[in-house]
Amino acid sequence: MRSSVSKRDATRTRLWCATMSAAVLACAAVAPAAQAQRLYYEQSDPLTDAEAAEMNERAYARELPMWTIGYSMSLGVGDLNDYIGSPSFRGFEITLLWPAVRSFFAGLAFGYNGFYETSGRQTFQLQSAAVTGKLYRYADAWPLALLGRYVFMQRQSVVRPYVGLRMGMAWINTTTLVTDRTFEDSSLGFLLAPEAGILGHLSKSVMACLSYTFNFTTASPGDRDVLSYSSLLLGLTLQP
Repeated sequence: MRSSVSKRDATRTRLWCATMSAAVLACAAVAPAAQAQRLYYEQSDPLTDAEAAEMNERAYARELPMWTIGYSMSLGVGDLNDYIGSPSFRGFEITLLWPAVRSFFAGLAFGYNGFYETSGRQTFQLQSAAVTGKLYRYADAWPLALLGRYVFMQRQSVVRPYVGLRMGMAWINTTTLVTDRTFEDSSLGFLLAPEAGILGHLSKSVMACLSYTFNFTTASPGDRDVLSYSSLLLGLTLQP
């Protein structure tokens, strides 16, 4: 029993000595740096107004992450336009970008566009019959992509144009309604989307965004080929 107590006491003593030694070494390492910092502040002259303004300008010119949320309007191209010729006024887009090299940003883009069109009484051909009635067509597009963007001009510029490229996937679902019948198809395809836009400062950290994106996708639900579409975005970009 005494042997066990002695071992525990010895272990505690060793741990206490090791802790104290580490604390002393840490203080010895930090003290010169703190002293040097104090000497620097004591010996340095206070900044003039011009120097302070220059330092603030340099800090403001540094690129920071960009977050954009906006309202998206789209128009089908090719087979999607043949399926639904009306533009989509139901859409949104969110992009998250981080500065990589100078004015080049990399991040993610996610969005949605809902297309809708109705027409008068038409005859819809089935495999073994035909149905006549009012036709309703829907198409929902959900793109998710990696985004690389190069922004021109300096951060403090009033207007900053940019170009970019998105690569990812797009899920498109189409639905056709006629009388009491529903025909639905969906497809997941590759997405390649070049973009071009412009940013305009509203304040130091808030910008208005206007951009155009052409979404080329290999998604082909049902008997339709690639359902590509072009998008116009109006949004706000935050760069705090």
